[in-house]
Amino acid sequence: MDEIGWLDAEEQRTNYPLGLSIDDLGDGFVLTAQTQSRLDPERICAYMNIALEGLVEALEHSPQTPVRTIDILPQDERHRLLVEWNDTAADYPAGPASARAVRGAGGADRAGPGGCRAGL
Repeated sequence: MDEIGWLDAEEQRTNYPLGLSIDDLGDGFVLTAQTQSRLDPERICAYMNIALEGLVEALEHSPQTPVRTIDILPQDERHRLLVEWNDTAADYPAGPASARAVRGAGGADRAGPGGCRAGL
């Protein structure tokens, strides 16, 4: 995936949200992704490139490797999914949830006109 470029939009059209072609050049391959504007074609090609590299590596060195164990995520994407998007650390109040709910209600059972009542 040394070179990634954009195709002329008039070159080909499709009704599918994603199209991926692999052209054999004899001494290498060219990956071409056509996507809807919501999808990043470079990202799709990166996924496929990693999957193909893993497949070739497995076939050359350990042909008994189960396909499900071959990586398909580029390192930057793996980091994004496992570290950045999974960074869900948050501070929570101590104590049982029911105690927090009662303290948080702060007299909600004394609702005035147009107010609402909450009961636990």
